[in-house]
Amino acid sequence: APCGPGAEGEAMRIQSGPAGGGSYSAGESTKMRQQVMQEGPRLARDAFERLKSGRIDEYVANLCPRERQSFSNPTIKGSLKAEGASLASRKVAFGRQTDAGIQSLSFLGIEDPFAPGDGKTPPKMLRINAEFGRDLGQLCLRAMTFWSGR
Repeated sequence: APCGPGAEGEAMRIQSGPAGGGSYSAGESTKMRQQVMQEGPRLARDAFERLKSGRIDEYVANLCPRERQSFSNPTIKGSLKAEGASLASRKVAFGRQTDAGIQSLSFLGIEDPFAPGDGKTPPKMLRINAEFGRDLGQLCLRAMTFWSGR
């Protein structure tokens, strides 16, 4: 929970669990995973394109309500803009899905996949992780993270 009013008071985000505590039933988990698999790729791809093209206000406006509020902080928006500019300058392409969970999807990102090369060196890869939540039963994006690697 936030320790004070405003975005600066949110030291950590605590993911809400099932109503009444405990764990999700098998049926709930299956339904949540299906929703992520059906709706998540479009939400993630759209968010990636907004971020990469510098449309930070649109990116933030399409997040889950709690994240929308905390990501509206000008400092965080500046960080998002820098991340988007980095993705654009490296010409990162949003690739295929690599993993799925009940609250997340992972995708492969490829840095400048059409750059001329020596034919021996593969393009740099990164992992794009999209975390989802739910607002009134509708899937919404909580955050995107990017992990560089080969």
